[in-house]
Parts: sequence; structure tokens; C-alpha cells
Amino acid sequence: MSHQKLLRRTSLWCNLAAIVLLASGPCLAQDSNGGWVNSVSKNTSVQLGAGTRMSTRFGENEAAGNNWSNNFNLDNVRLYFGAQIYDFLGVTLNSDINNAQGFGVGTEAGEMRILDAIARFEFNDSFNVWLGRFLPPSDRSNLSGPYYQTAWDFPYVQFGYPNIFQGRDDGVAVWGQRTILGTHLKWQVGAFEGQDGGVRGLVNEEDNPLYTGRVVLNFLDAETGYYNQSTYFGSKEILAVGLSAMHQEERSLGTGGEEHDYNGYSVDFLYEKNLGDETGTLTLEAAYHDFDEDDLHEDVDPTFNQTVDGESVFYLLGYLLPWEVGVGPMAGKFQVYFRYQDYRRPSNVVGLDEGIDIGTNYLLNGHDARIALAYQRRDGNDGSSADTFVVGTQLQF
Repeated sequence: MSHQKLLRRTSLWCNLAAIVLLASGPCLAQDSNGGWVNSVSKNTSVQLGAGTRMSTRFGENEAAGNNWSNNFNLDNVRLYFGAQIYDFLGVTLNSDINNAQGFGVGTEAGEMRILDAIARFEFNDSFNVWLGRFLPPSDRSNLSGPYYQTAWDFPYVQFGYPNIFQGRDDGVAVWGQRTILGTHLKWQVGAFEGQDGGVRGLVNEEDNPLYTGRVVLNFLDAETGYYNQSTYFGSKEILAVGLSAMHQEERSLGTGGEEHDYNGYSVDFLYEKNLGDETGTLTLEAAYHDFDEDDLHEDVDPTFNQTVDGESVFYLLGYLLPWEVGVGPMAGKFQVYFRYQDYRRPSNVVGLDEGIDIGTNYLLNGHDARIALAYQRRDGNDGSSADTFVVGTQLQF
């Protein structure tokens, strides 16, 4: 996207934010310190932000005759807008480029599109309601997103969940959190669009919703709020186990017109321990997924061009070194990691099988400013393989 086009789109979002604010309540004015204040009452506050992830990839592909290629990518370009209208009521509007992380196609691949559009009714710790388009209750990776992972690339073994864009779906979720006997419990349940339907003779003709739920137990520090992270860089000590499930009736049709239900399950684990200012921080993460459509091998997910049926796992070991290292005008800490992924599909389905990631993050300001270097190996279950070196930069405010 050109610089002028980006400026036009940024202006469009600022105008949209102003329209929403004027329609929802009192006017805002900027104070002498640069912050936004309500000129009529103290009920409304506004948050604006942006984030980008850019990468350069050098790859060798056996299927292409071991030829090396290089690609320059805008992995994500996000604009964030949030407003708190009352203590219990807020709104979130976020956007991203249509080909975020390389999944968009066509002439509009680089155009901006809605990522999140959420009406947030947050009454207390025990009972909150979100409406609109957002991440359904699912696994830790999905609820961390690409910006809050340890590894640079999002784990492909998680791509069995139905979604509209970047894991999002339209629906409603009820969620809450409580501390019971020293253990922090967080629960989320929701109903979402899933595979759209309602047309006789086609998939999901009864227009059944997708039901989803998640429960997380934190035995050390709590992870408050709807979302989570996959690493806190030692600012929290985490021992967490999460259980997630999804179900939608008659999501797919077989070649003979038979109906197939969808079920998805996952278990995820995160342990992060700050071993001391002179020792560093250890991160251990793992997840298991089981995606099933009554063994419907012919059904191919249009977003990722792979069947939904299958089992998958990943394991990650990370270590944040304790010393701050200066590189020119920059100063940050290094975090090294190793991740293994495995997606077991039906024998007659071609797709990514095993993969490894070996990398390091140079952390200038945690998740808000980091530089990543990584080596990736991807093996397909058809015998193909590819090696890729990634240099990535992530910035957000």
C-alpha cells in the first residue's frame, strides 16, 4: 500500500471514530498534556492505537527444484480504536489488512477490513457479555493472536477452527473470572455463526449456530480479562491449563448429501517462571487439538485449503536471557525458543505435517517493539519440504 493510500485510510478511521463518539455521547476535547478528556462529563474515555508486523523471508523449496526465493511481507497492519462510554459499557473497533499473514487473495488483498467490532457489557468480574465480531472462546494461541506469541509465525496446527477472518466470528459470548481457594478460574461460553446456512439443500440448511466454550485454571498469577498471552517475559509467573470445545450440527455435506456435525476440542498448557534477575525466564507451552467432522475427509476448509479432520500438537521451549544488550542506539533482551508442530491428517489428505521453528526475539519493549530472527522447517505428508529464514519486526502502540 502506498504512503498516500495509507494516510487516506488512517484518516477514514479517524473520521469513523469521531462519528461513533458524536453519536454515542458527549463531545471530547484534547487537554494540554495531549490526552483526551470529556468536555461534558467524565463517563467517556477513548483509546487509539496501531500495530504492524513486517517480515522478510528467504526460502528453499524442494518442490521448486531447491530454488531460493525472497519475499517482503506486511504480515499485519492493525488500527485499534476503543471507547469506554460508561463504567460497564465499551466498544472496540479494530482493523487489519485483508491478506494478513499471507492468507488473502485477489486484487483487494492489501485493503483494510474489519477485524473486531465489539459491544462490551462488562458488569463485574463474574459476569460480562460481548456482542459482535471477535475471537470466540477457543485455545490460548487463538486468544493470544500473532502479536502475543513467542514464535514469529502463528501455529498452523491450530487452523481447524471455523472463522471469518483472523480467527474471528460473529456472535455473543458470556464470560467471567473468580479466584477460588487461591486458584484463578476464567470461563467463557458463546454462540457464533460458524458455517453459515439456512438454504434448503445446502450445507447447514437449518442454520445451526456454532457453540463454543473455554475454561482456564491459573494456579499462580492470574491472567485477567477476556484475552491472554503466550509469554509475559517474566512479569508474571504462570501455571495455567485451558480446556476448549466447539460444536456445530450439520456443518458439512458429504459427497452423497449426508450431513456431518463438527466438533473441536483442545487442551493447552503454559508454564512461565522468572528464575531471577541474574538467571532469566523459562517458558514452556504445549497444546493438543482434535478436529472432527464425522470423518468427512472430502470437506476442505476454504480459508486454509485443508481438511478439518485431524489431530495436532505443538510444544514450545523458550528462554529469556537476563542481560540487556545494546545494539547501536537500541538496548534490549534476547529470548530464544524452539517449537515443534505436528498435524496428523487423514491418509488421503495432503497438507503440512511436521514443522520446527528455531528463533530468537530481540525485545526492545516486550510485545510492543521486537525484532525476530527464525529458521523454519516445514514438511508435508506428501514428502515435500521447505526451509525458510525469517527476519521480522513488530511495533505497536
